[in-house]
Amino acid sequence: MLCRDLSSNNFDPSEAPTWFTTLPSLTTLIMEFGSLEGPLPPKLFDLPQIQQVKLRSNALNNTLNMGDNICPQLQLVDLQDNEISTVT
Repeated sequence: MLCRDLSSNNFDPSEAPTWFTTLPSLTTLIMEFGSLEGPLPPKLFDLPQIQQVKLRSNALNNTLNMGDNICPQLQLVDLQDNEISTVT
C-alpha cells in the first residue's frame, strides 16, 4: 500500500503531475487545497491498486476523462471545488 498526501503545499500553479502514474502500488493520492490546474491524466484512474483520488479545491478544469480502463478497486474520486465541466 502506498499513500501520497501532498495537500496544502504552496506549489506554484501547474498542471497535474504525471509522475504518480509511474507508481503501480499507489492506493491513495491526496493533493487537496493545492495549485493544480488543467486536465488530469486518464492513466491516474487505471493504476492497478488505486482506491482513492482526493484532489478537492484546486483549479482543475476542462473535461475529466477517466479513460476506458478504470481500476475496479477505485472507490472514491473527490474533485469538489474545481472547474471541471464534463466527466467522460
